[in-house]
Amino acid sequence: MEALTGRQYWKSLLRGMKEYPSLKEGTILKELELSKTDPGIRKMLEGLYLDEDRKASFHRFCVSQEFKTMLDEIIRHAGCDWNVRICEIGAGHGFLAMALAKEGFHQVSILEPSQEWMTGTGFIVDMAKTYGVRIWNDLESWYESDELYDIIITKACVHHFDNACKVAAEIKCKINDNGKWLMFDESFANSPKELYSSLTSHPHVYKYGQYEWPYSAKLYVEFMRLAGYRLEEVIPFRYKNNHIARNVSDEVKFSKPVTMMSRVLVRLKLTVSAFAIEALIDHCVGIGTKMRLFTKPQLLVFRAQKIDYPVCSRNNV
Repeated sequence: MEALTGRQYWKSLLRGMKEYPSLKEGTILKELELSKTDPGIRKMLEGLYLDEDRKASFHRFCVSQEFKTMLDEIIRHAGCDWNVRICEIGAGHGFLAMALAKEGFHQVSILEPSQEWMTGTGFIVDMAKTYGVRIWNDLESWYESDELYDIIITKACVHHFDNACKVAAEIKCKINDNGKWLMFDESFANSPKELYSSLTSHPHVYKYGQYEWPYSAKLYVEFMRLAGYRLEEVIPFRYKNNHIARNVSDEVKFSKPVTMMSRVLVRLKLTVSAFAIEALIDHCVGIGTKMRLFTKPQLLVFRAQKIDYPVCSRNNV
């Protein structure tokens, strides 16, 4: 078959990108088979805690620097309140929510449409009963319930939404006034070159046609603002050796000074200002990918704003 090039290639790739549970599960099962002879794929799956041995994988996550660093941030934003109502949306295998419950958070829920064994909630069903974690697999049931949350958590999730602003507005109906959304580890692209490069470099996009769609950090902030949230805090790239995003073992350059600076800015509540300044510099003169800190954040924290919704009669609903 003749190789596709240029416009033909991109028409084929973009139109072929899909998102549904059985596709993701099938992708990982194929990758697990390939990982038996490919150390690169094996390392990638281990980084996502998608080892075939699910119990060992969960234990490894619970003791990882990745979880410990996220846990510190979640405890801080929960105000050390272990009874705060938390829901992890798009939880995948659910390890983060389960680990939070294991650590002592008493009211943890999961919203995850997939019930697949590896990439959905299949493995954790029994564990969830042990730790009192409620699993919602049906989106409509979750939306129709009266349950409201103090903290919404997403990890590497929002860039999978078909209409991120619409979903953010729907989720806002499930957050208590002044509740928070902790948006961990999103996928970013700040130029057409970065966007298209990220798609072709992602193994599951070009190999399996999975849907991934990165945005600029400014765009994440803008669609959240439009849906009724205020940006409250930004934890930058390189902070704490990038452990919020991944359980990396290699030392990240400039991590220590960035961590020290970030702690000061967090204390002074100036991280949003730092984000705005870096975004302005990027707009005026451009910032290279390796130089980004606050515009390639590991964590964006949003506060749900109380807004005056337009009055609708029942005839309009």
